[in-house]
Amino acid sequence: MKLREIKVGLMLLLPWQEAWAAEAFSFNRAHLHGAAQVDLQKYQYGNPLHAGQYRSTLSVNGRDLGEETFVIQEHDGQLEPCISPSLFDALQLKDAQWPTAATCLRFSQIDKAIGWEYDSGENVLRVNMPQALLQPHYRGAVNLKKVDSGVPAAVLRYQANSYQSIVDGDTSSHHYLGLDASLRAFGWRLHHQSSYQAQEGNTHWDSIATWAERSVVNWASTLRLGQGWTDGTFFDSVSFIGGRLATDVRMLPGSRRGFAPSVSGVARTNARVTVTQNGALLYEATVPPGKFTFDDLYPTNAGGDLQVTIHEADGSQDTFTVPYATLPGLVRAGAVYYDLSLGYLDEDGIAGRPGFGEATLQYGFNDYISGYTGANATTDYYSTLVGSAFNTYWGALAVDLSRSAAKGREHGWQEGYRWRVSASKSFTSDTRMLLSMSHSNDGNYRSIRDAAWEHDRHPNDWREMTRYSATLSQQARQRQSVI
Repeated sequence: MKLREIKVGLMLLLPWQEAWAAEAFSFNRAHLHGAAQVDLQKYQYGNPLHAGQYRSTLSVNGRDLGEETFVIQEHDGQLEPCISPSLFDALQLKDAQWPTAATCLRFSQIDKAIGWEYDSGENVLRVNMPQALLQPHYRGAVNLKKVDSGVPAAVLRYQANSYQSIVDGDTSSHHYLGLDASLRAFGWRLHHQSSYQAQEGNTHWDSIATWAERSVVNWASTLRLGQGWTDGTFFDSVSFIGGRLATDVRMLPGSRRGFAPSVSGVARTNARVTVTQNGALLYEATVPPGKFTFDDLYPTNAGGDLQVTIHEADGSQDTFTVPYATLPGLVRAGAVYYDLSLGYLDEDGIAGRPGFGEATLQYGFNDYISGYTGANATTDYYSTLVGSAFNTYWGALAVDLSRSAAKGREHGWQEGYRWRVSASKSFTSDTRMLLSMSHSNDGNYRSIRDAAWEHDRHPNDWREMTRYSATLSQQARQRQSVI
């Protein structure tokens, strides 16, 4: 009976096993009734664990990940959890591979910065590790296994307008009806856009576009068949009939769309980290000691460098700056955007429907450099492009070079080159400046629309050689003006 009383008292005092505490507890036997018959040495590091199988809640950095089964084994005189492949996966570690020949790992074998404790009172295995070791949990992300195509539905949107005027007894009228119909079933979405106009007894029905599309969830992409348009980011946007498979940013979490740099640092204690831009708070999180990385910042339209402040538990602060400027072509580190189109050109003023294809690819090498490339082609024409975009402390910069080759009716193949430079800079006064320049040395560079036009008609001697563009925007509190 005395032994039981001592054990209960010790469990109340020491309800958990702390694996990362090096300091041992000591007990004064004179203050413990019946302590002479009890081995107190095994309690010096807390309530002792026993080897065997446990099933408890797994908590990583304070975030419960559900119940897991694990085994406690003895190693070098200490009892430690045996990390099985299933528990290894449940930890959601980033860039960690399970050794092929291993059947059991200790936390120290994965990373020496990982600590653990088992709370026997609440039956929780708590694991504490630097935030940078964990897989990112993007804000706004959803479990892809729970995504479905929705229920069958038919939708009709319309816009109607009627106008009538009477001047000196003469009556004139104009009527307009715009339709946007869609049918959704079996994972497909069928769309049709058309318009009807009536004026002075003349009527005209115009079919604008008809296409079918479906989502490719695992690729964050959309497949579109029918009439469509190319993106127009790197090449001229053209209308075509065929198929298009491209990354659909609407299927990405809001915190992974557009461009924003990641924020990395090291916390000495359990710290609060804030990220601000021009005095506005963009992000705040609490991190454990060690390295941390935030790569789920929402993109901002204002631009401007990010100020990062680490508020340590001891009251000290550490502040640093992360450059942030954006341009088309800049994507997040590790992000891949692609766009594939294949079919027939469907441009007004171009005879027939020549075959057509276009492909573009963007990749973020890191927070400062992104690369992009692409190619498009039609009858007797092809063009290629390669370029890079940079995020620097002085602003964003993009440079690319394009090459085209076209065969006209009155001449053989002609090659042309065009280089393009764009720069963007944001200022603390919420002012943003965008400059762009493109130039073709010999005037032989042709876009796909120019080449198709010249293929059907006589050559155009007034091709563009140099273009300059400048935009200055000033953001106000309630409005934004562009000059």
